[in-house]
Amino acid sequence: MSFGRGTYWLTIWFGGKGWGKDVCWKTHQSVLLRSESGKPEGPYKLHMIGPDNIQGVFFDDDGSAYLLADTPVRRLNDDLTAIDENWTERDGKTVPRDFGKKGTKIPATDNGRRITEDCNFGNLVKSGKRYGASGLTGMNSYDGLYHWAEDIRGPWHYMGVLPFRGNSNLVKDKETGHWIVWPQVGAAGGFFFAPIRPTDKWTGSLINYEVTIDLESDKPSIWPTHDLGHLDEAVYRK
Repeated sequence: MSFGRGTYWLTIWFGGKGWGKDVCWKTHQSVLLRSESGKPEGPYKLHMIGPDNIQGVFFDDDGSAYLLADTPVRRLNDDLTAIDENWTERDGKTVPRDFGKKGTKIPATDNGRRITEDCNFGNLVKSGKRYGASGLTGMNSYDGLYHWAEDIRGPWHYMGVLPFRGNSNLVKDKETGHWIVWPQVGAAGGFFFAPIRPTDKWTGSLINYEVTIDLESDKPSIWPTHDLGHLDEAVYRK
């Protein structure tokens, strides 16, 4: 969900036939919905179809709208009904495939990593004059990758990782001002690795940890701060 131009916006990825032979991204479709009431509860009306795998809309200070879809940073046209094909990333490189699509251009990072490597999950934010982008690793751990840039077109610089973040966002505690993340959890041996060891007995209780964010210093960084021993290997692994 995003707020901009006086109303709320929702991006939804409709999956396909499930995991297995007919994996969901073979038949998925993304849409952008607009709240007609200007309120988060809607009602919502279809505003745009595609591109594939839209991951939220980011509204810059000047009202320009951007989104992450199949990993590139893309700008929408003035009425938010299509991608502005005349706008491109300042620094990018062509990758051999992106969910089966050839020639997709993605923002380059200072260490050669992609902003997001799997699921194309990503969000754009702004703090002061700097931009932040989050994505996911392509490993089963689903670690959260974070980058920053002075220009939304890049170049993007790697700033840190949050272990097992999965498809979750950072949430700010209104009372303490602390940032919290709920990592992806599950039984050991499942489809994705969980932040628990096989010897741990998971009770199903929620696991979370605090996150330290510094986007505006000379050396921007993001780092998990916690007292959960079973996350140590993930945090400090090479």
